[in-house]
Amino acid sequence: MHKCPNCRFEPVDGLETCPNCGFSLVSTDDTLSKDKNDEIEWSELSQMSVESVQEMFAEDEAGETEDNEKTQTEDNADDTNPILAQYIREHRGEYIPRRDVQPVKEEALEAKDSEEKAKAEEPEAVVPEGEPATEKTPILDKALPIEPEPVVSPAAEASQTSESDAEPQAANGDNGNTSSGDNQPPKKSRKKWYITLAAVVVLGIGGGYYYHTEKEAEAQRIAAVKKENKEIDALEETIQEFYTDDKHVFVKADKVGQNTSKLAEEIAKHKDSSRYDDLNTSYQRLLDKMNSIQKVNLLFTAPAINGDKLADNLQLKADQPVDVTINTSDQSFNELLNQAVTQAKDQYGKIEAAKKALSQVIQDGNVLEGITRDQYNSANDAINAVANQALVETQKADLKKVDDALTEKEKKAEEERLAAEKAAQEKAEQEKAAQERQNTTTNSGGANQPIMGTDESQTADLSNAAWGWNPGVKEKVIQTCLSRGYITEGGYYVEPARIENGEGYYNLYATSNQAPLTKNLSPSDLPMYVVTINCKTGWFRGNGGN
Repeated sequence: MHKCPNCRFEPVDGLETCPNCGFSLVSTDDTLSKDKNDEIEWSELSQMSVESVQEMFAEDEAGETEDNEKTQTEDNADDTNPILAQYIREHRGEYIPRRDVQPVKEEALEAKDSEEKAKAEEPEAVVPEGEPATEKTPILDKALPIEPEPVVSPAAEASQTSESDAEPQAANGDNGNTSSGDNQPPKKSRKKWYITLAAVVVLGIGGGYYYHTEKEAEAQRIAAVKKENKEIDALEETIQEFYTDDKHVFVKADKVGQNTSKLAEEIAKHKDSSRYDDLNTSYQRLLDKMNSIQKVNLLFTAPAINGDKLADNLQLKADQPVDVTINTSDQSFNELLNQAVTQAKDQYGKIEAAKKALSQVIQDGNVLEGITRDQYNSANDAINAVANQALVETQKADLKKVDDALTEKEKKAEEERLAAEKAAQEKAEQEKAAQERQNTTTNSGGANQPIMGTDESQTADLSNAAWGWNPGVKEKVIQTCLSRGYITEGGYYVEPARIENGEGYYNLYATSNQAPLTKNLSPSDLPMYVVTINCKTGWFRGNGGN
């Protein structure tokens, strides 16, 4: 041994007591034989690690180690081989005085106090802010966990003190002869020493294995976290690709109908991640917007939302009430989609207005009586205002029926109007001719009188069916008179005379002297009676021969 384990005095090689403090360098309790301990140069082992020393002793005495006593603690080493225990403590930076030594002298205490003062003046380790201050702990070998010092009860401590006090007295009584055979206790078995060494080795190996396992587990955990973060980053990028820009407001038109079930499955794999809530919230926001766009697009014949704009020429898809409201967490997104919803509602309102206007002219396929062209025009304008004409095909068919009925009614009314006008004109001409006839004398002293005189009572009612000309009769008689030279084109008129046997008779008068019959007449002789005509049969006759 090179240093005194009590006061650190050196050299003490070959000495049994320390010349500085009197510390006994030979223990009577050593279980190793003197020749065995003498073979060990403990000063040479001071620079070796605990594992190396343990391995050296294990190789020498491996055959004597027993498996059933490997759980003994470090206290066994102190009982079996104090020198080895002291070495282990020194290697760890500890020092615990042996119980079998004499008290330290004042000189040794003073040297020890000066050494402790020097250590106290050394700068203390800086404790990071926020961490509790801890007692200064010696740095131990990584392979060996620190074993706590055994707790000694006051009674045991008193016993140890009494034993320590008794040792010097015994030494003085024996005059320093510590090797006396009468006072030397029996040597303990070496097994305890090797058991202690084996326990230290096991603890060292166990601690090293635990440290290695924890290190490997930590590395695996860090690798797993990095991998998961990389996967989550990729999922966030996938979600971002659905949007038109990095503001994440409007969804790309070609992404709206995309199936996101696989994306949802990948996100669900990271439920245990601290980033899961934010990732899932981003996905749910995207899903909400995609569903909202699909709801709006289904209202029209073609997609209404094109990124951040509305499509042109939107047409309502179905004749159904629109009950859609967009209310996501993004106001700009809501405004765009609600514009499309408003257009859908307006178009449905126009369809309802067209139906109402059409009901004023036709019901259950039957055109109503007394309708007017103005009512038809109003219904037609309402139907034409509908953007999607395919939704009002039935209304357009009904409106066609109304138009046909109105056209027929208008045609008939026009014919009646023309007939009335014509009848009124003819009546006016007849009245004029009768008046002229009354004011005119004939050229033969009244010999050229109509063969049928005029019956005023009968001619007063020209609406009588007897006065109606059969088709083609009047034209044929007039053409005959023209060809015979009785009258000229435009130089005649006819007037009703009387009704006989339900048939009306008219008198024909010439008003021009340009015809061969009237060329010798003066204007004052006109008009001149020519013939009387049956309006039903076409018979006619005058005052002449045939």
